[in-house]
Amino acid sequence: MKRIETSYGVLEGATDLVYYKNGNLRSCKLEKYNAITTSIGFLVPQYGDMDTRTKLREAISFYDTGELKSIYLKEPVIVNTTVGTLKGEFITFYKQGTIHRLFPLYGQVSGYWSEEEEYQLAEKATFKIGELQVSNKMNSYCFYPSGHLKSLNLWSKEVVIVQLHKKNIAIRLGIAFYENGNIKSLEPYVPTKIKTPIGDIMAYSNEPIGIHGDTNSLILDEDGRIKGITTVSTAIRMNNDQGEEQVIAPHLVRSQLDIERWVISPITISFLENQVIIVDEHTTYRFNKDDFKWSTTQIGFEEIGHECGNCQGCKNCS
Repeated sequence: MKRIETSYGVLEGATDLVYYKNGNLRSCKLEKYNAITTSIGFLVPQYGDMDTRTKLREAISFYDTGELKSIYLKEPVIVNTTVGTLKGEFITFYKQGTIHRLFPLYGQVSGYWSEEEEYQLAEKATFKIGELQVSNKMNSYCFYPSGHLKSLNLWSKEVVIVQLHKKNIAIRLGIAFYENGNIKSLEPYVPTKIKTPIGDIMAYSNEPIGIHGDTNSLILDEDGRIKGITTVSTAIRMNNDQGEEQVIAPHLVRSQLDIERWVISPITISFLENQVIIVDEHTTYRFNKDDFKWSTTQIGFEEIGHECGNCQGCKNCS
């Protein structure tokens, strides 16, 4: 164990020290009580004996220039944010000292501590951002350097109802925001029909990025117009003036984790001024919107050619 001097005070009982090439401390664990002064007040990092839900990771980490980067707390604390007071057990920071990400709980899911047990510990957070009222159990929050909420990540059992274009949409996993509070992107709970500049498309991803909620299947511009959409069940058809037709649709591929299973490879469509950009598994297609007559067709797994085989977390069949 060592006694380490930092910009935030002395760390007593430091172990498992990791340093940057410039000699500055990168991270460490702690065996003794320490209270450090931060931009959000006094914080006590993890120390001493671990219990069954404690993650085996550093208690505190720093940027290579010495600023606090993350802290895993001995006990959750209440933090003042732009959307109200929130609880945090693990917090990451920008170099300037403002909160980057905040995790209300940060337990280690394992054979000794289940996700359900962690979920039961979670508490509902109630706040309003823009026109959206939220009252749910949150997995994590992300903030802009300014302090405004950038995104929130929901527990898998949680659903938020969002009104979009006068239609209520059930949202799972993640919602991202612009700095003014307007919604930037959403992750639909089930395949949801959305009107787009080229027709109705079912917004949904079978493999959403549910870690932080920053990137989702349905993307909006700052005025609420559809900017991008991911689908696993809509085919896009284009016809030009010469009578030529092209169809781009989701299709099945072998799972990278299990070659005996098939998974749907979605397509993503983006709308940029007069351009339509479609991305499938291997190719990016760029079209001038006015050069084609567009139509969309909703398809099911049987039309793709095989059962999905990837039911976990997917609502497409139900």
